[in-house]
Amino acid sequence: MLIRRSEDIKPSEITPEHLYVNRREFMRSASVAGIGLASHLLLPGILIGQDRWPRGRKGPYDTDEEVSTFKDITTYNNFYEF
Repeated sequence: MLIRRSEDIKPSEITPEHLYVNRREFMRSASVAGIGLASHLLLPGILIGQDRWPRGRKGPYDTDEEVSTFKDITTYNNFYEF
């Protein structure tokens, strides 16, 4: 890799400061736009409670058991695991 000394660099090759600052601002706004787009596509289904998989079709590992309640899932403790 060629390392240039400051005498070898032409002033025309140096990026002006206002362009350097604008580049950071562009990256910031692009990341915010990307997060906004991802949340727009992913969150409505989660917040509204829409299922991602259709209920009509049964998979090979589906059962006829009823779904556990949120309280049962979050308060269950298998003592022997500890």
